[in-house]
Amino acid sequence: MKYIIKTIVIILLLSNILLIPINVNADVSPPTNVSISPSVFSPDGNGLNDTTAISFDSTDSGPLYLNIYYNTTQLVRSGLTTTKTGNAFRATWDGRNDAGEYVSDGVYTIRVTDTLGGGGSEIAIGTATVDTVGPTDVSLSINGGNTYTTSRNVTLTISATGATKMMISNYANFSGAAWETYTTTKSWQLLSGDETKTVYIKFRDSAGATSITNDSIILDTTIPTPSLTINEGDSVTNNATVTLTISASGATYMRIDNDTNFANMSDWIPKANTYIFTMPNTEGVHTVYLQVKDDAGNTKIASDSITLDTIAPSDLSISINNGASYTNNITVTLTLSANGGPVYNWLSNNGINWNRYQYSTTQTWNLSNGEGLKTVYYKARDSAGNNATAVTATITLDTTSPTPVTLSSPSAGETLSTQTPTFSWNDPNSDTGQFKIEILQSGSVIQSSYLNSSTTSYTAETLAEGSYSWKVTVYDLANNSATTSQRSFTVSVSGLAIPSPAFPANGAHVNDITPKIQWSQVSGATSYEYRYGNSSTNLTNTGLTSNLYVELNDNYDDGDIIYWQVRSKNTTTYSNYSTIRSFIIDTQEPILNSIQIDNGATYTTSKSVTLTINVTGANWMKISEDENFSGVNWVSYTTSYPFTLSSGDGVKTIYLIAKDNAVEYPNINNSAINDTIILDTQAPYISNPVPSSGASITTTNPVIQLTYGDNGTGVNTSRVYIRVDNSDVTSSATISDTKVSYTLSSASTGEHTVNVTIHDDAGHVTYYNWSFTITTQDEGGNNQGSPGGGAPPVEETDNPPVITDVTHSPSKITSNDTVTITAVVTDDIEVTSVDLYWNDGTLHSKGMTLTKDNIYSATIGPFEGGITVTYYIKAVDNAPQETTSNVYSFTVEKKNISKPPSSKPPSEENIVNLTVNSIAAGGIRNISLEKYGLTVEKIKIKAKKNIEGLNVNIEELSGKPSDIPEPLESVYIYFSIETDAEEDISMTFTFKVEKTWLDENNLDKNTVKLLRYHNDKWQPLKTSIIKEDNEYIYYESETPGLSIFAITAAAVSKGAPTSVEVTTPSIMHLIVILIAGIITAVLVAAIYYKKRSRE
Repeated sequence: MKYIIKTIVIILLLSNILLIPINVNADVSPPTNVSISPSVFSPDGNGLNDTTAISFDSTDSGPLYLNIYYNTTQLVRSGLTTTKTGNAFRATWDGRNDAGEYVSDGVYTIRVTDTLGGGGSEIAIGTATVDTVGPTDVSLSINGGNTYTTSRNVTLTISATGATKMMISNYANFSGAAWETYTTTKSWQLLSGDETKTVYIKFRDSAGATSITNDSIILDTTIPTPSLTINEGDSVTNNATVTLTISASGATYMRIDNDTNFANMSDWIPKANTYIFTMPNTEGVHTVYLQVKDDAGNTKIASDSITLDTIAPSDLSISINNGASYTNNITVTLTLSANGGPVYNWLSNNGINWNRYQYSTTQTWNLSNGEGLKTVYYKARDSAGNNATAVTATITLDTTSPTPVTLSSPSAGETLSTQTPTFSWNDPNSDTGQFKIEILQSGSVIQSSYLNSSTTSYTAETLAEGSYSWKVTVYDLANNSATTSQRSFTVSVSGLAIPSPAFPANGAHVNDITPKIQWSQVSGATSYEYRYGNSSTNLTNTGLTSNLYVELNDNYDDGDIIYWQVRSKNTTTYSNYSTIRSFIIDTQEPILNSIQIDNGATYTTSKSVTLTINVTGANWMKISEDENFSGVNWVSYTTSYPFTLSSGDGVKTIYLIAKDNAVEYPNINNSAINDTIILDTQAPYISNPVPSSGASITTTNPVIQLTYGDNGTGVNTSRVYIRVDNSDVTSSATISDTKVSYTLSSASTGEHTVNVTIHDDAGHVTYYNWSFTITTQDEGGNNQGSPGGGAPPVEETDNPPVITDVTHSPSKITSNDTVTITAVVTDDIEVTSVDLYWNDGTLHSKGMTLTKDNIYSATIGPFEGGITVTYYIKAVDNAPQETTSNVYSFTVEKKNISKPPSSKPPSEENIVNLTVNSIAAGGIRNISLEKYGLTVEKIKIKAKKNIEGLNVNIEELSGKPSDIPEPLESVYIYFSIETDAEEDISMTFTFKVEKTWLDENNLDKNTVKLLRYHNDKWQPLKTSIIKEDNEYIYYESETPGLSIFAITAAAVSKGAPTSVEVTTPSIMHLIVILIAGIITAVLVAAIYYKKRSRE
């Protein structure tokens, strides 16, 4: 080691010796081929001519150095080393002195010497000039110094003393710019986007020194589209002088005219927000035009139209209670009409105080208080505000009951020997409308009749012998009434009495072509002779019977009138015939002509509506929004009926059926007729504002969008308005039934506000306001390419939206189902809208709603059975860029897949009622149902406590109950189970499903589930296969409670991938393998060393 150290020391010593410079005092040979380039340079660090290169040839063999002098005498840089290649010497001077500082501007002499450190001879080889001052008197002017330009193409006027080159850019860092020869004018293109634009110019002189200046101009290529609204958006006016509301961002001047060429206002006037304008005084549509201009000279035109209508509605009419003269109720129904576009009805009881209603041809109205003649005033107003001259109608309000009549004959308790007595009374009233007499026996009315006001007597039909009473009701002209007390009398005759006709009632309608007639029994009679015919004078058909009735087997036709009478007979004599009765054969059901809601109105804002009904031959009717009329009672037929719609906006359908009063059994027309109306009580709803409220975005051309809808009459697209930053941009926006969108171009950074107003056709209004912020800064606060401040903008990657995973559910669709379409929609930056389009014979569209994690959904249907519906999805991003999905389809089944019909007819066998005597707490009772032939074959009941006398009711239902929804899967059967101790037990069902049902409907046996309807939804229960035979698959399922149940199955999956099981070694397996390896290695090593030791 010591020898190595010594060697290193020797080498170092020798190297130091060799590195010591040796000064040799000798003359320098004159250099030739001297070059100093550039001779003028600018060591200012700008990368242009920052150094000068010095080269020459010399025959000297030793090293040569350069000394640099200022003004030939002041040495500033000494011993600048040259490099030698052959006879060529090279050196570079960076303009610095021996202290490393830049020298001042001036001329510097360069001398060559062979002596380092001074003292040797020097030869001057030339000079180099240092010049760090750039061109002076620099200036730049865009378009001669104008403040505005309407074009990106401008002319630059340039000036700079001493410049040889120039560089021009729209960016302050001159990114991408190149030097070019200096010139005093140049054509230039500004960056796009209306705003203040700055152009930067850099000058360079021959030394490379630079100077910079810039100029700015406002680029204004367009003016925002103005908006013009007449009379705050009214569609009609009755005055030619209107008020214009003007919104024109950026405008300074305007012109307004009803002429498109503005012939009536050629001069510009200062822009104002409102303006009073007078249109030509002619009826009809008038269009007003607005032209605006900004300081740059850009112009744009907007317009709005309004209808001038100075003619009031005409042909007014009013009637009260369909023209009645009297009423006993302060509340009446008015029938109204008017021509000429009425929109409002005005009503009054005095012609001074008026109430306004939406125009309708019927109106419920309250008369003024107090008895007497009442006048109702009516006038109509159109949408322009023109009022028609009022018309009137009168009615007498009378709520006072008349004085009861005085009964005259028969007297109280009188016994009459005639079976057709005459009743009489005296009337003290002067305003009687009619009388009603009623004859009663044992408290029941057996005869009654209405008589006009001039008739104060009545002859009864044949009465059987017995005790009776009678009374009379008097009605005045207003239908107020007063009834006498009952007066008794007795009918007792000598000899054989006349039978009293009992059935049918006189004038009755009978729904039987072989009708039965019936009479009262007569004491002492052995038989009864009856006769009948087609008129009261032609009773040619006769018969004799010992019964109290007979069936007429003549097979009558609908509308035939049968007259008949009867008499009694004993062995010796006949009684007189009874009074003739008649009845009508009626086998025809009522004719349902029409039903109208609110006189055919399209929509209503009230749940209370009036039905106008026209049915021929009806006495009763049922009215309901349920076409099955569940729980609805019959009501008396009337042509006008008040009805209350169900809650919830949307289309409402009212159904009507009717029946008559035919005896035996009434004729019912169950072929319901209906009418529809849209209930609209709510304003439009909104969703998905884009950009979202409070959002911060970076794009300066955002798409602003709001999705909306209306469950009632729908959105009135002509009355959707959008304002951005207090400017009305409605005319530039895209407006549809489901959304409004507007692209905000070249928006400035900062906060922006959006105001949207949405009207529906029923007059409801929704206002929605939100704001968002545009920023051009990244997370680190660095400027993102603002012109004049750094690098040019970095292009963002913004591909069109991507639509994937489009599905619909349920997979099998019936005519009862609604269909939910879902899709995943993604975008590089922002999705602004997703719309579903479907065609069921007509193309429809609606906005899809973002639910979660880029998943959008929309629900459509139900659809008519047997049709194929196609659908696709369109998505738009903020660029805006649009993507359309593939076209998908589904076919609607004509009816639900259901269990094959049973071969046995419906009977009580589908309902099983069981009683379990007792079950101890914790005990289990198995009940077999196989003998009943039900789908559920066994029930296992487990008791939670001691139970005595448990009743269990099992019913297989013929279909889905109307008040619960359809399950998503195919239904095999519905059934219900009820007990009187549900809280004290749990149940397990064993049920079977036919294999043919599964196969024919392509259903997977492994998807069969028992569903329980609970808490307003279907809940799947754990279901397992327990066995199968040639016909059935048997399942078991436990339920936590009882209710309606459904057995369902889903379709066999198509193209399902085969599952391959891959077993991954466990940690323990790896440890075992590692230990085995170590043991193996130890053994091998032991054998090896043992073998070596032997050797």
